[in-house]
Amino acid sequence: MVLRQFLALILVVLPSACAPISAQAPVVAPDARKADVRLTNFDTPTLIRVGQTLGVQPPTTNVEWQLDFDPEALRLLTPAADLPNPDVRGWVWRALKAGESEVTLTSRTRCREQPCEPNVMRFTVRLDIKP
Repeated sequence: MVLRQFLALILVVLPSACAPISAQAPVVAPDARKADVRLTNFDTPTLIRVGQTLGVQPPTTNVEWQLDFDPEALRLLTPAADLPNPDVRGWVWRALKAGESEVTLTSRTRCREQPCEPNVMRFTVRLDIKP
């Protein structure tokens, strides 16, 4: 009797264990417009709490950007391929620890002829990260 129940259980469980794993949903790049805290002003410190997401739109989308930030305070959620030019999706970070931090955006211009003195734009986001 026990052997019959065991075999019946195997006949029920085994097909589902051998079934192909369904494909996972594609990873969607985060969107700064949907972040918990959206930067609207580079001139004043932005308040954010640990665990919240911070969304920053590029000041302009016709240049490439270099990002500087503290990876101990913020985890970048935007895919690496989108960093230089995230288009309208912007950049998204998750706050990791309380304290003060900054994100600096610096434009990168391409010089086609030498000598080249690019007009560099620099924006700094000051953050007050609360527990």
